[in-house]
Amino acid sequence: MAEDTKGSVTDHLLVTVIGVVSAGVGSLGLVTAVGGLVTEGRFRSAGLPTEVSVSVQSRDYLLTVGGEVLAVAVLVALMLVGTVCWWRPSGWGRARWSKRCPC
Repeated sequence: MAEDTKGSVTDHLLVTVIGVVSAGVGSLGLVTAVGGLVTEGRFRSAGLPTEVSVSVQSRDYLLTVGGEVLAVAVLVALMLVGTVCWWRPSGWGRARWSKRCPC
């Protein structure tokens, strides 16, 4: 019975590690894709060919551009959530917002 517990802990740890690694790889892929889209838009607005121009850019550059764009979007989203959670007009029921808001 002790072996079953050890096996389940190991399996749980393995599933957790695989989940964390796959989430990290997926996040990097998303940020790189956003960087590619932003870079393509910049080249297109300058009247340059987009496919070749984006394909020769390094992945580090695309990751940086995507990170800059998504950082601003995440910051704006956090400010909106903070505004909704902490600033409550007097007409709204405080008990109703307190139960729904994760703050």
